[in-house]
Amino acid sequence: MAIEAWEQQRVRVYEDLSGLVKGRVLAEPVLLELFARDASIFHIRPLVVVRPQSTADVSACLQYCAEHRLPVHARGAGTGLAGECLGPGVVLDFSAYMRRLISVEERGRFVRVQPGVVLERLQRHLKSFGRKVAPEPFNSEVTTVGGSIAREAWTSRSLKYGLLGDYVREVTVCLADGTRVHFGQESLAEHAASPTLAPKSRLVLQVAQLLRTYEENRTIKGRPRLRSGYRLEGILADGKLNMPKLLAGSEGTLAVIVEATLETVPTLPGRAVGLLLFDKLEPAFDAALEILSFRPLACDLMDRRHLGLAREAESWFERLIPESVEAAVLIEIEGLDVEEARQELQGLIENLRTRKRLEFSARITTDESEITFLWKLARIPQPIRSLGSRKSRPLPVADDVAVPPEQLGTCVFALQHLLNKLEVSAAVYCQVSQGQIHLQPFLQESELSDAQRIRQVCDAVYEHVLSCGGNVGLGRGCGLSRSAYLARQWGPEYALLVELKRIFDPLGLLNPGKIVADSYTREWWQFLGRHVRADWTASTVAVTNSVSLEDSLDHGSTRDYGPTPERNSSSCPPIDTVPQEQQGSGATNGGTALDCVNSVEGDDSDSPPEADRPDERLPDILVSQLDWHPQAVASVVSQCTACGHCRTQGPGLRMCPLFRAQPFEEASPRAKVTLVRAILTGDLPLETITEDTFRAIADLCVHCHMCRVECPAQVDVPHLMMEAKTANTAAHGLPFSDWLLNRIEIVAAWGARVAPFVNWALQNKQLRWLLEKVTGIAQARKLPRLEKTSFLRIAARRHLHRPPRHGGPKVAYFVDVFATWFDHRLAEALIEVFEHNGIGVYVPLDQRGAGTAALTSGDADYARRVARRNVMVLAEAVRQGYDVVTTEPAAALSLTREYPEILDEEDARLVAAHTFDACDYLYRLYEAGKLRLDFQEMPLRLTYHWPCRLRALGVGQPGRQLLELIPELRVTTGPDGCSGMAGTYGLKHAHYRTSLRVGWPLLNAMRDAQVEAGVTECSTCRIQMEQATAKPTLHPLKILAVAYGLWPGGKNALLRPSRERMLAEQ
Repeated sequence: MAIEAWEQQRVRVYEDLSGLVKGRVLAEPVLLELFARDASIFHIRPLVVVRPQSTADVSACLQYCAEHRLPVHARGAGTGLAGECLGPGVVLDFSAYMRRLISVEERGRFVRVQPGVVLERLQRHLKSFGRKVAPEPFNSEVTTVGGSIAREAWTSRSLKYGLLGDYVREVTVCLADGTRVHFGQESLAEHAASPTLAPKSRLVLQVAQLLRTYEENRTIKGRPRLRSGYRLEGILADGKLNMPKLLAGSEGTLAVIVEATLETVPTLPGRAVGLLLFDKLEPAFDAALEILSFRPLACDLMDRRHLGLAREAESWFERLIPESVEAAVLIEIEGLDVEEARQELQGLIENLRTRKRLEFSARITTDESEITFLWKLARIPQPIRSLGSRKSRPLPVADDVAVPPEQLGTCVFALQHLLNKLEVSAAVYCQVSQGQIHLQPFLQESELSDAQRIRQVCDAVYEHVLSCGGNVGLGRGCGLSRSAYLARQWGPEYALLVELKRIFDPLGLLNPGKIVADSYTREWWQFLGRHVRADWTASTVAVTNSVSLEDSLDHGSTRDYGPTPERNSSSCPPIDTVPQEQQGSGATNGGTALDCVNSVEGDDSDSPPEADRPDERLPDILVSQLDWHPQAVASVVSQCTACGHCRTQGPGLRMCPLFRAQPFEEASPRAKVTLVRAILTGDLPLETITEDTFRAIADLCVHCHMCRVECPAQVDVPHLMMEAKTANTAAHGLPFSDWLLNRIEIVAAWGARVAPFVNWALQNKQLRWLLEKVTGIAQARKLPRLEKTSFLRIAARRHLHRPPRHGGPKVAYFVDVFATWFDHRLAEALIEVFEHNGIGVYVPLDQRGAGTAALTSGDADYARRVARRNVMVLAEAVRQGYDVVTTEPAAALSLTREYPEILDEEDARLVAAHTFDACDYLYRLYEAGKLRLDFQEMPLRLTYHWPCRLRALGVGQPGRQLLELIPELRVTTGPDGCSGMAGTYGLKHAHYRTSLRVGWPLLNAMRDAQVEAGVTECSTCRIQMEQATAKPTLHPLKILAVAYGLWPGGKNALLRPSRERMLAEQ
C-alpha cells in the first residue's frame, strides 16, 4: 500500500508540475534512477525531477512544493561525495537549461551567471579578459557554479584566495515559499526604516538579530574563523548584512540560488610548481609547515599509499616517484612572470635545505602542461582509488576532516594508529594551508555494505578530530555523511544553526537533513542502513539477479530479430534529446503521468502475441548475448563510482561528445552504468531493459570508446551498452533504418548494378526526401558516390587474392565497407604504398564488412555471424604469416577489441593480436628504419582530425606523423574534439543537427582560407568534414601515394573538389 500511495503521489505531482513549469518534468523510474545517486555511498530515488528553464519555473515549483509539503533538492553536476543533492522529494536539475553566462561587466571584473554554468567554461571565457574565478575547485571541468557556491569548499589555493563565498557579490534566490528575492550587502537601517516591513526586510532583520546573539554569546572566542555548517562569522559588519556570503556553503538548505554575481581576480602569468620527495613522513610535515611562512599559492602533502595509487594510475608517475618515497609535498608559487615565480620557488627550496637541514629531492617546472600533469598527482579521482586494491575499496564518508595546520602531523599519525587498531588501511592527502586531511579508509568488500562497521570507522575518525578542536566537512561538504556530527562540533551554538534554518525555511522543505539533521538522518547510521548503495562490490551487485541471469544463458542463439516498424512508445515524457532549436521553446511535456507508471504498456490492439510479450521473454533476452556472465558485468559496473568525470566540459578530453552537445544527465556515460547497476541490484525491475526510454538512453552511446579511454577507472561503457542494446533488440527488433545501415554492404551490392541511377538519385531533391522518409537517412547529408563494382572483384582481377610471390613482410588487407563500395582509390593507395615499401599485399575475397554498425545498434546476432566469417578468413592468413591491416580505424577496433569479446574464441584473439591500422603499421616500419623516405616535395597546408576510434586503439597519431615526413607539407591538428559523425549516427535525420553541433569546431577549422584540404583516417569523419565545404578530406595513405609519385594525376587530381566525390541534393 505504501508503494502504491507513493506512485499515486508521483503521478499527481508530475501532472501538476507539468502544467506549472515550461521546463521538463521527469517522472519515469528509469530517469529518476539517474538522480538517485551522486558520487557518495547513498541511493535515494526522488519523487520527480524538474528541469527549470527560468527563475519563474523555480519559483512556481517551490511554491507548489510548499503548498503540498514536498521536500526540494537543488542539484548541479551531482558529483558530491556526501550526498548533498540527494533526497526523496523534488529534485531541481539546474545543469540542463539554466547554464547561461548572463553578463560580463567592467572588462571581466564581475560576471553574472545562472547556477548550471560549468565552472571551467566560465574560466575559459574569462581568460580572454585576463581574469578568473578564485578559488577554483579541483573538478572545475565538471562542477557547476551553483554547486560550488552551495558547497563553498576549501581548496588547495584557499590560503591565498580564501573561499568562493568571499567573491559572491549578489545573488537572486527563491525562498522556500517560492518568493523571488535579490540579496547583496543589505543595510539594516534601510530595512528597519521600511514602513511596511516587507518579507525580505523581516528576514534580514531576523538574521541580523541571530548573528548579534551569536557574537555576544560565543562560548569560545578563539574558534577557527570557519566551521562547516552555516557561515556565521564575518557576515554582519558596519550595519550591513552580507547575505550572499551567508548563503554560500548552505548546501541549498536556506534558499535556492537562481543567479549569482561573482567578482573575479586577475590571472598572474607566472606559475612555478615544485615536487619535493621525502623518504620519511615526519620531515615532510616539517617542510610543509615551513613552506606556509612563504605564503605559497598551494601546499599539499601526500603519503606513501596515495603515491602508490598515483603510480598505478599513471605510468609517468612510476618514473617520477621511486617506490622508496614515503611522502611528497607539492608547492605552487604564483608571480608576475615565470622567472619571478621560479626564483621564489628555488629560494624556498634552498631555505628548506640550508636552514631546516631537510633532505629531499626536488622537481621544478614552469611549463603549463607539466604543471597540469603534476597536479594530477594530488587529484587522483575516486575510481583510481577504487582500483588501487582489488580486495578493498575506499569509503567516501570519513574522508574530510581539518585541524589547525600546526597539529596536522600529530593528527595524521594518531588517525593512522587509530585505523590500524580497527584493522583499516588508509591513504592520506593533506591541504596543509588549511590543515585539511582527506582520508581514504579502505574497507574489505564484506564490510562495505555494513552500516555498523561504517559507523565504527566514522565515529572513531570524527570523534578524534573533534576532540582535538578540529572540523569535519570543510572540503567536501556536510550532506548526508557529516551533518549528524555538526551538533558535536558546534556544541551549544548548534541551536543557532537550527534557528537560522527555521528563519529561512520554517517548514524544513529545502534539502532537509543536510547541515541541520532532521529526525530522518539524526540517527545517521540507521539511515545509512536504509539508503547505502548496494553496488560497492562486484559480489554485491550481482547477488540480486545472478540466478535469473545465469539460468537464462543462451549463448547459442542465432535469431535475427529483423527490421520492425517503429516501436510504439509510451506517452511518458521522453528524455531530453530534443533538437537545440526546440529547447527553451516553452513546450510542456506530452502524455499523462499514468503512462509513466505503466511505461511498457501499449494499446491492446498493438500488443504482441501472448508468448512474445517482453515480460515473458525476459529470461531469454536478458542473457549475456555477448558472452558476458553476470558476475563479469557486475565487476565492470562496480568500477564506476559516479565521480562525474565523464561530464567534463574541459579541453583536452573528448568524452562524451554527445554530452557536450546536449548536457543532460542521461547523455553522460555514468548514466548508462547507473541503469545497468540499478537493474543488477534490483533498484529497477528486469523488464526495464525492454522499455523505450531505456533504449533511448542506451542509444546516446555511439560507441566512440572515448569514455572508456579517458575514464579514470576505464569503465567499459560501450560494451555495457552493447549488452543492453542486444537485450532490448531481442525484445523489440530493430528499427528499419538501423537494420538497413547495418547491412549497407548488401544494399550497396544491389545498388552497384545500377550505380549511375543511384548516384543520380542521391542528388535528386525529391528522391532524397523520399529516402529520408523511408530509411531515416538525412536529406541534407552529403553522401559518397557509389562505385560500379566491389573492390574485391577488382582485387580478384588483379590476382591480389593470391599469396604474394616475393619474400619479405606481407599483410592481409581487411578492406571494410567504405573502400569496398565507395572509395576504390583508398584501397589502391594502400596497395601502392605498401608494395612501394616491399610489403606484399593479399586481399581475402571471402571477407565481409566489420559489422561495427551492427555492434553499435545491438544487432549482435548479425554482428556475430559477420565476425565469425571474418575471423575464419583472417585467422588462416595470420597462421600463414600475414599481419592484418585495415584503412578503417573502426574496423581495426572491432577486430582487436570487439571480436574477441563477442566470440570468445582463440582465433578471434589471434586475429586481434596481429591486426593494425594501416598508418600505424607504416609508422612502426619507419621507427624500425625500414620505411622508404623518397618523398617528393608537397607544398600543402592540411588540417588533421584524430578519429575517436583511432584514439581508442591507443596508437597515437601515426597518420599525422607519417605526413610530417613529407617535405614542404604543413599539417596542423584540428580542434581536439569529435567530428560528430560517430559512424552511422550522423547519417540519420534524427541525429543530423546534433551531429553538426558536435562537429562544428572542426567544420569551422575546415573553412579556414589557409587550409587546402583536410586529412583523417576515418571515412565517416571524412563525410562530416566535407559537409560544409568543397575542400576535399583525404586519407593519409592517399597523400603518401602522391608523395611517392604513385598517384595518377599527382597533387591536382588529389585536390579535386569534394563535390566530385560527394553527392548532395541539388
